[in-house]
Amino acid sequence: MRQRASGDFRALLAVHEAGHGLVYALLFQRAPLEIKINVVSFEGGYNSYAERKAWSRRNMLDDIGVVLAGRAAELLVFGEALCSSGAEADLRSAIRQAARFVRHLGFAGRLARTDVAHEPNEHLNTDVHATNAPIEALLAEQMARVSTLLARHRDQLLSMVDELLAQGSIPPERFAALLGLPLAQEGDLLDGYAAQLAAFRINEPRRTSITACGSVQGPEVS
Repeated sequence: MRQRASGDFRALLAVHEAGHGLVYALLFQRAPLEIKINVVSFEGGYNSYAERKAWSRRNMLDDIGVVLAGRAAELLVFGEALCSSGAEADLRSAIRQAARFVRHLGFAGRLARTDVAHEPNEHLNTDVHATNAPIEALLAEQMARVSTLLARHRDQLLSMVDELLAQGSIPPERFAALLGLPLAQEGDLLDGYAAQLAAFRINEPRRTSITACGSVQGPEVS
C-alpha cells in the first residue's frame, strides 16, 4: 500500500510540475532552469525559472498562466473530481499577481492605484470591490488559455511526465532535447525593447488616444 501511495503521489507531482514547465516553455520560449519532484529536502516538487529585470504586460499575463498551469494539467489528466489541494499556493500566487496587474500597474483599463487605505493622507482609489470581477475574469481567461495549450501539446506533456517519473528531474539540457526549445540565457531577461525603439524611430507617427496601458483607442480620424 505504501508503494501504491508513493506511485500515486509521484504521478500527481509529475503531472502538476510538468504542466508548469511546459507552459513556461511554450509562453516564454525557453526551458525552465530546473524541474524536480520528490527532492530530498521535502516531499514535493518545483520549477525554477530565469530571473527577469522587468516585467512587461505580456510577461505578467504569461506568468499568471504559468502559475495556473499545474492545476490546468491536473484537470486535463485527472479530471475535476481528482484535482488536488497541491494548487493552493499556486492560486494564492496567481490571485496576488492578477490583483497587482489590475489594481497597481494600470494594465487592465484603469490607471488609479486601487487599494485599502491605512493612513488618512494616503491618496488611493479605495473602491477595491469594483476590481474583484476583473481579477476573476483575468484568472479565468488565463486558465482557459493554458488549458488549451496543454491539450494541444498533450504528447509533450506526457514526455515530461515520463521523464520526471523515471528520473525525478529534468535539467535544461534534457528539457531542450525533449521539446526542441532554446535554453534560458544567463542574466536578466527582457523583451526586445532596443529593437522596438529602433523600429519606432523609423516608423511614421500615429495619432492615438491612450486611456491606459493596454487600452489604445486607435488612430484618430480628422
